[in-house]
Amino acid sequence: MAWACSGKTNIELVNNMLNAGLFKSELVGEALRRVDRANYVRNKHEAYYDSPQSIGHAATISAPHMHAHATEYLLPLLTPGAKVLDVGSGSGYTCAIFHHLVNPTGTEGGKVVGIEHISELVDWSIENLKRDGLGAHIESGAIKMVCGDGRLGEP
Repeated sequence: MAWACSGKTNIELVNNMLNAGLFKSELVGEALRRVDRANYVRNKHEAYYDSPQSIGHAATISAPHMHAHATEYLLPLLTPGAKVLDVGSGSGYTCAIFHHLVNPTGTEGGKVVGIEHISELVDWSIENLKRDGLGAHIESGAIKMVCGDGRLGEP
């Protein structure tokens, strides 16, 4: 079913997953719609395929339905003002989704920290977040991307 949920746009992809029952929460849907997956993948032509994709350095970005499932599962913890650690943050996609849940209007004081052990991916994730309009939230500290060993927590 997930493979049939691909779309031509980010909104179509998210709506197809919702209509297929891959997630139920409209809060999750709103967050997914606010984060354009094309800003977080290498191959823009496949950005809205519901499939994992290589992001280089032997790493992948998971299929969108996996992000939707994980976000919905964590939703009780992703409340306005919450602090979140994303271990293995890769392209920054999940950090962006989480940011929109813990800071829905940008003033709730929530914080998302992404930790990734591949420095090139950390740099790329920062570029991706800025491209997606979240640069001011990086500057304010609401989103922080760091290179390190996630098993040790935030450095």
